[in-house]
Amino acid sequence: MIETIAILIVFFMLVVFGFIFYTQVMKGSYAVKLEEKTQLRAIELAQKASFLPELQCSEENIIKDDCIDLLKLNAAAAIMQNNPIYYYDLLEFSTITIEEIYPETNSWILYDRPLEDFKNKISTNIPISIYDPRTKTNTFGIMLVDMYTK
Repeated sequence: MIETIAILIVFFMLVVFGFIFYTQVMKGSYAVKLEEKTQLRAIELAQKASFLPELQCSEENIIKDDCIDLLKLNAAAAIMQNNPIYYYDLLEFSTITIEEIYPETNSWILYDRPLEDFKNKISTNIPISIYDPRTKTNTFGIMLVDMYTK
């Protein structure tokens, strides 16, 4: 009888240790998947920001890739500040900044809605061309997209 009880105790201890090991492995797997999902959301947000129709260059209704119209950029910053609810649905808690790097240096804050007590800040840099339709010149710039998460 004592041998049977001892075998059952050892068996249940092995089951408990196995269950603890399994839950630890699942926690690690969940953390990795959560981080991966957050990174994918950041990439999706950066793509939404770079393809905003309010900013895109177009000539005869043909859209140029990775190009931002300077006149639209100046107007879009004011429009985004006047319509915060619409742009929150698209861009959530993020900051989008356009920086002209060459030949001059300028900076425009397009959208700014940071999260107060954020846990993560994921930054994405997108190289762009800034087109000035008045002078028909292009300059080099970067779109900085910072996404905040809890």
